[in-house]
Amino acid sequence: MTFFDLVITGFTFITFFVGIALVLKPSVHGLNNRLIGVAFLILSAVFSYVILRSTGLLVKFPHLLRISSPFIYIIGPLFYLYVRNGMLGKSKINKIDWLQMFFLDKVAALSQ
Repeated sequence: MTFFDLVITGFTFITFFVGIALVLKPSVHGLNNRLIGVAFLILSAVFSYVILRSTGLLVKFPHLLRISSPFIYIIGPLFYLYVRNGMLGKSKINKIDWLQMFFLDKVAALSQ
């Protein structure tokens, strides 16, 4: 295991536990905490794929080859909604926001 593998493993555990804490902890800014928490959980899934690939364990678990690929595209819209709701002081997501997020996710997935 190289130093890079150890660093990515540390990032994976940190993002996973911070994501769980943000999603489950009730607070005044509940929606923003949930948005950034879900983004961190998705990042931890992507980091875990990187760990499997760099250590060679992907050969032992081939069914996990592309499991994190669709989730990569939702991280950007989640961060956008987090920043926008934080700056505008909104506490809910409108229907048009869900539509834009779905559309941006599909455009990003098709452009690959």
